[in-house]
Amino acid sequence: MILFDTTLLTRSKTIIDNSDAQLFLYTDETNNLILSAALSTPGGHVFFKADDTQLGLFYTNKIDLQTLFESTAHMLVTIVEDAECKLYMCNDVDIRLNGGEKLFSEFENI
Repeated sequence: MILFDTTLLTRSKTIIDNSDAQLFLYTDETNNLILSAALSTPGGHVFFKADDTQLGLFYTNKIDLQTLFESTAHMLVTIVEDAECKLYMCNDVDIRLNGGEKLFSEFENI
């Protein structure tokens, strides 16, 4: 699934929102789960389809945030930076999430 228009997403839940990272859960018009995470590289926020199994592994501290992204993101992801949407091929750019090395329990959730 490729996201072109992130304005069509409905924000469902704030998972992490603090000085270390941001992770938000959205749904699209067909109720697919979409995650949005703040990026350290290249900057902005990345939007990618979520997988219930991998999200569960993240919630139970079996994988870190970066692994969650890498295991669920498709070949193309949408990155929004300065109100501009761009499509990136995951293989062509080094995409690093803020706090990506942390497990869920290591974030101080607000």
